[in-house]
Amino acid sequence: LDYNPNNMNVYLHECTGWNNQKWRIEGENIFNQHDNSCLTMMTINESEMNNLHMAPTCDPLLSKFRIPAKWTRLMPLQDTKTYEVRPIATGIWTGEWNEATSCQIDMLVDVTETCDESQTLLLGNSASLGTLEAVVKLIESEGPSRMPGVCCLDDPSNSEWLGYFFDPHRNASEADPQPMKCVNHGPWHLGISEEACANANGQWFRQPCITLKECLDNRPKNGTVGYSPSFEEWARHLVILDDKDESQCEEARSGLGFTPNYPYDVDVCREFEMMMCDPFYTSLDSLSSGATKHKDIHYDPVPQPQSPDLHFDEIEEMKDWEFEDDAELVEANFRLSVATASMKSVQNILDLSDDLSEKLQKSTCSSIIGSHFAVPFRVACELVIMIA
Repeated sequence: LDYNPNNMNVYLHECTGWNNQKWRIEGENIFNQHDNSCLTMMTINESEMNNLHMAPTCDPLLSKFRIPAKWTRLMPLQDTKTYEVRPIATGIWTGEWNEATSCQIDMLVDVTETCDESQTLLLGNSASLGTLEAVVKLIESEGPSRMPGVCCLDDPSNSEWLGYFFDPHRNASEADPQPMKCVNHGPWHLGISEEACANANGQWFRQPCITLKECLDNRPKNGTVGYSPSFEEWARHLVILDDKDESQCEEARSGLGFTPNYPYDVDVCREFEMMMCDPFYTSLDSLSSGATKHKDIHYDPVPQPQSPDLHFDEIEEMKDWEFEDDAELVEANFRLSVATASMKSVQNILDLSDDLSEKLQKSTCSSIIGSHFAVPFRVACELVIMIA
């Protein structure tokens, strides 16, 4: 869509990248970037009613347009500290629709795609909404230390020590064991996963596995309600003595079927609690305690009708093989091989003869030379040879 400032007309033209082809949507009005003029419907005469032109100011009626929801993708990105965002119609959240912002399918598709992309950007690919909800509840009750990790946005140009990425395990020197400090902390949600932190160009570091240690330690003890000897026998190797020792945390996650560096200990704990309540261990406890009473089961076979006797036909005894003198058979095979060799020799001779005859015929046709009147005769000669 192009705008001609000389006659204020609007028309279609191939893209040039100039400001007169750049448009801005504000509510129900459309503005051009060249001179901030407003797109307006023509009212000069009846023949021009279907035309558009640019006006210095917007008309209350003729400059109002119903903007399709999919045009929201044309709205400019807004810069924030960490991301660039594009707003979408508020009606999708509030339900306040009118004729100008009717709920259209393309708007719902756009919002769904935007939500999916936003969730991937903010949380990474592996975090579900259920996991996020569980982490938030844990943070609300126990504090920010229950975030899976922390994200630091320092780089060598702005870190505490110029030229170094942030590393909490790096000390100034042996004489000064003071650890390095993060100067530019990322927003709290970047600590949800390494992927989310990397999307903001930061570095992610795990928090101590306090949540995992607590859920392992809080299982019912011997003598308390819910204690299961068989489950305890299985779970006794799942021990975390120091939640800051990542090797112990990784071993516990692996023991519960997760990858050692799985970021969400709330999911690991949920799996542990489900296994702890599995009826399988209750059944094992009952069998091993001897409290279960056993009753012998008597089996009465199902009556079956008498089967008829099987019919038996005796097979005649096979006679021994009788071997005869095979001298005549050997002689016949020899004569056959001699005859086969003779036939192959004759075939070779015939092939050579045909080859020689063809070469002689071609030589005869090629000998027809002279003026251009001789060419048809040479062609006819070659056709006769091909037919033969």
